[in-house]
Amino acid sequence: MNTAEFSEMIDYYLSQLASRNEHHRFERLCTEIARRRIATNFLVATGPVSAGGDGGRDAESFESSLPYEVSTWFSLRATTATVALACSLEKEYVKKIKSDATRIAASSDRRFDRIVFFSSQPIPSGKRIALSKELSLDGCTLAIWDRTAISRALSEPDLHWAAQHYLDVPAELVESVQPTEDPDGDAMENIYYVPGQALVDVIQTALAIPKSESSSIPIELIEKQRRYAALHLALDGLPLTRQHAYELSRKSDEAANELRNAGSSGAEALRVMRLLD
Repeated sequence: MNTAEFSEMIDYYLSQLASRNEHHRFERLCTEIARRRIATNFLVATGPVSAGGDGGRDAESFESSLPYEVSTWFSLRATTATVALACSLEKEYVKKIKSDATRIAASSDRRFDRIVFFSSQPIPSGKRIALSKELSLDGCTLAIWDRTAISRALSEPDLHWAAQHYLDVPAELVESVQPTEDPDGDAMENIYYVPGQALVDVIQTALAIPKSESSSIPIELIEKQRRYAALHLALDGLPLTRQHAYELSRKSDEAANELRNAGSSGAEALRVMRLLD
């Protein structure tokens, strides 16, 4: 089974959630997608969700100053914007989107910069664009993820675990997924399945030391900075599996600690390698 076929299968599993009244599970699933594709700092709302006690918000970002530190995998992907997530299994998605988005934008306890609405229904792109433009949300932007977008996200290797856990996709089916060929016909297994540390080694070797910095920084510190920058690039730019992402995020934290102990920082390492202004 390739990733395109796996995406179609996930689409079917998602279509069955409404008949089983699995809003709570869908909410958790969408929050995990948001943590990987939007920002890491989301908390799921608690309280009587079905009774409207959540004010239309199924999850929301929590305040964090970590993004300013630029030191760990988590902080690099956290957001300082206020973002609300809303999730729905309802077939009448237009009415639900308008209702939840309006309520969230009018929240009295917090002002949101962005609303992301996850729907288990397939929504034509034209309708998504029209809804985003139509609603007046007092400066708050609206993004809509429909069933197709969710299926595609879950078909990517780093989110296979979420499809298995929240949709009860059999493990043997998940394990049978093979990378789809790229438009040029080359299999992408070298990208998807390369061991995490091997990937970092390749990137670290490829990173050039800027000549302007080579004489002013001790070589030991330069090597620590290159290692951190390599981890940053591996985590930031490639579709790693969950196992590899976890492995490299731990190493990124360790590298950030080494830099702090050496009187430097992750932010300084990225600046030296000209990856951060």
